[in-house]
Amino acid sequence: IDQAARAGVSPQVLARAEKRKAALEAEAQNLQLKRARREALSALESATGAGSVDMLDAAIGQAERAGLEGEVVDEARAEREVLAADFRKQQARSVALAAVRVARQSMDIPGLLLAIRGASEVGANPDLIRRDALGLRDSEPDQRRGMAACLLRFATEGSNVEVLDLTISWARIDAVDDEEVVAACQRRAQLEDAGRQ
Repeated sequence: IDQAARAGVSPQVLARAEKRKAALEAEAQNLQLKRARREALSALESATGAGSVDMLDAAIGQAERAGLEGEVVDEARAEREVLAADFRKQQARSVALAAVRVARQSMDIPGLLLAIRGASEVGANPDLIRRDALGLRDSEPDQRRGMAACLLRFATEGSNVEVLDLTISWARIDAVDDEEVVAACQRRAQLEDAGRQ
């Protein structure tokens, strides 16, 4: 167009050429935007259901940069929030189980009962709490029975029904003396009665 203007082409022809140039540039930009949106949509579809917060973050970012909006993006954001919440819960459970292991290893029984309570409150698997509280990986059956009896005694003196329930079930599994289990069950009944009043 610049060369045509220097060569003396009429202003009407130059104006048509400028219009055509603008139309081609707009079409090219439109095609790039469509391609970016298709790629963003594909990235969202791949990331959705993959179970990865990082993949969803990247795909959502790509969709936002491409100007993609609507239900697909909203669903990806919702899934990302659910995954992030699940990840935070899993981290909390891992930290709580680590606290149980540390308290058991240091033989801090009151601290161990608090750690058991914390692990239970964040939804840690009761079998994993038992494994870590009693040292199932690194202790003999007699040691486990002794630890179960000790935890049962301390829990019986406490006021947390959930921890008492766990220690009663562990005591039964590890064959703790029936008298101690009966005393713990009676204490549990007292705590329930007090809770109802």
